[in-house]
Amino acid sequence: MKEIKRTGLGGVALAAALLASCGGGPLLSTTPPALYALAQEQIANANYSRAVDSLARAVRAGPQSQAAQRARVLRIALLGGMARGFSDLAESYLAGHRQAGDSEHASVLRSVGMDYFGRASARSLEMVEALDALQRDPAAEPLRMAFQPLEDLSADNPALEQIRHGNPVSDKERLGSERMRIQHGLAAMLVRLGGSDRNPQRLWFRLARGEAELDPAAFYLGAARELVEIIKIYSPEALGDKRLTRLYHQRAAALARRAAQLAEEKGNSRVQEEAGRLLRQLQQALG
Repeated sequence: MKEIKRTGLGGVALAAALLASCGGGPLLSTTPPALYALAQEQIANANYSRAVDSLARAVRAGPQSQAAQRARVLRIALLGGMARGFSDLAESYLAGHRQAGDSEHASVLRSVGMDYFGRASARSLEMVEALDALQRDPAAEPLRMAFQPLEDLSADNPALEQIRHGNPVSDKERLGSERMRIQHGLAAMLVRLGGSDRNPQRLWFRLARGEAELDPAAFYLGAARELVEIIKIYSPEALGDKRLTRLYHQRAAALARRAAQLAEEKGNSRVQEEAGRLLRQLQQALG
């Protein structure tokens, strides 16, 4: 899979940050705007773990800055996208394990699948922590994001089909599948957190034109729904952790409650009703 290369302001900021870190002039790479631009460039080149770190550094460098506010939102979306991608990969590998039967590579497929479940868990727990921090900071609202939409998300992934049918693939093909699934996961998270599930193109248009302001009620409702879906990684067939299943239900309920409150204040009856319905389902699950 070819890396996506970007030019423009993001590339200029990245070059400036790299030059500064080599010893010439002020350390621009430590300012929130430079770190946010660096993270965007890292995402474009599939350096997702480094981008998560750069976004966290942007928040620490200037918590009240506009760049830090954007970094908070994008980091949550990226962590959720990584959790989604790893979870999808894990399910593909376990499906391949079942198809492989008694073949010599069946155990390898299962081992890789369980490792991806573990990575999905780690990133989703980071996302839960980031959402907790966001809710504790009322100054973080309104929520804004500036991000260039990802490209080529409709491309086929023949390596994943091979895996699902129980066939081994090369490390290069595995990593290519990993990058692609995280790209898809991030795109889906941006749409969900942007409250644009019914019309994704509207969010892409707003992001492509520059900064997009997100409705906090829709954002928290989307985050609650995401936590409900990611709970599948703790099912008996996956990691089998009832304690974390309950934790995610509790966090999702808190997010749904927050979404309902904000929607009521803004007179958004649709989001208020959807949040209330989700909250009732979660309360029932929690007993």
